[in-house]
Amino acid sequence: MANPRSILVVDDDAILAERASLLLRAYGYEVFTAFDGVQGCRQYFNHPTDVVVTDLQMPEMNGSKRCKREELKV
Repeated sequence: MANPRSILVVDDDAILAERASLLLRAYGYEVFTAFDGVQGCRQYFNHPTDVVVTDLQMPEMNGSKRCKREELKV
């Protein structure tokens, strides 16, 4: 994908997630933000994005676990 237009940022550090989102928006991207892995998966299934940037160490569902629709009851 040469020119992604939408990005999902998933991080349990709200300040870091918001700063990354602001920076990406300044570059013209449509950015969605989630503050844990479960919320991030739900966000992605409801509004798929071109790119997902995720933290690997988060409570409940970390960034390396697979998102499965049936597990999340989305």
